Order: sequence, then C-alpha cells, then structure tokens
Amino acid sequence: MRVPFVVLALAGFLGCASAPSPAPAPTAGLRSERLPAPDTTAEAQTYLSGAVAALRANQPRHATAFIDAILRSDHLTERGRANLYWLSAEAHRLADDDNGLIEALGGFLVAAAVIEQDEEMRLREVEARAAIVARKVKGDSALGKTRSEPIAVEDARDPSGIVAELGCVEEKVSSHGESLQERRLICTGAREPLVLWFDLTHSHAP
Repeated sequence: MRVPFVVLALAGFLGCASAPSPAPAPTAGLRSERLPAPDTTAEAQTYLSGAVAALRANQPRHATAFIDAILRSDHLTERGRANLYWLSAEAHRLADDDNGLIEALGGFLVAAAVIEQDEEMRLREVEARAAIVARKVKGDSALGKTRSEPIAVEDARDPSGIVAELGCVEEKVSSHGESLQERRLICTGAREPLVLWFDLTHSHAP
C-alpha cells in the first residue's frame, strides 16, 4: 500500500461513473462519531473527495470516517468496493490503527474474491494476506511453527510476503515432498532463528 493510490480516478469507485466529481468535502472539525452513509452517488463522491483530501492533508482518521460511511452505502461497483477497502487499509495504516488495518484488509479480500482478477489485484491480495497472516503468526504460538500446523498458502508468493511482513529474511528454504515447505528465518531483534512451515497444496503460481 502506498499513498499515491489515492490519485486514482474517483468516479471509478462508484456505481455512476459519469457523475461529475464535486469539490472535496471539508475535514476541519470533523468529529469522531460515525458519519451517515451517503444517500446519493453525488454525495458518495463528495465523501470520497473528502477522504482523498484528508489523506493528502495527513489526516488519516478523518479519511477513515468518510470511507467507512461510503462502504455502508449502495453506491459502489464491485471493483470499487475492493478498491475502497484497499484505500481504507492505507488510511488505517497511516493512522497507526492496526485493528482497523486488519479489518479493512479482510474486507478487501472478501470484495476482491467476487471480481475479475488482474495482476495488480492479485498482488494486493498477496500483500493483504501477508499482513493478516503475519499478525496471526505473531499472536499464535503454534501457527506455522511445526510441520503439523503449517500456514496454508493460496499464492506461491505468499510465504515471501509473510516473511517480509514479519521483518525477517530467509536463511534457508527446504522442501518436504511436493507441498510442504520449511523456511528458516533471521528476524530483527530475535536471538534465535524462526522456522516456519507452509502448506502449498492449494497454492497457484503467479
């Protein structure tokens, strides 16, 4: 995720792509309570403009208020919903809201699953899964730590993404049969190497 994503054409998110883009909604004085969902496509575009303006002004929490309101509306295309969840994740990341980030990435994966895939979307899915799984690995003493409880992989690029998200580098990669993989990692701040196991049974190549 990178901030330049917000410069995408705003109309592409919404169900009425031909509607004119209004001026950005003001963010000054925006309170923390939940905004009402927009009633019209034009209002949704105003909210989206407000979210982009807030991100550019380094006010990610304001941006998330606008984005969350749009996500509760019916004014998004299927691809637009996936894109907006991705933008939401970026806003939560900038706001140092880890719970919001993971929730937004989960929403993105659900939304992305129902649209036609392209390489950009697949790369975003890899990044989203890596962020979610890495946090599960950190919080679960068993997940991925033994060959009996490996991490299930959907894309062959997932293991490397998870390793990077954990802040580690690979020291050694070993294959055990056709689908089981062992990765020995050197992680920042860790005294001992971390060994993670991955199950590639249902993974597909990039």
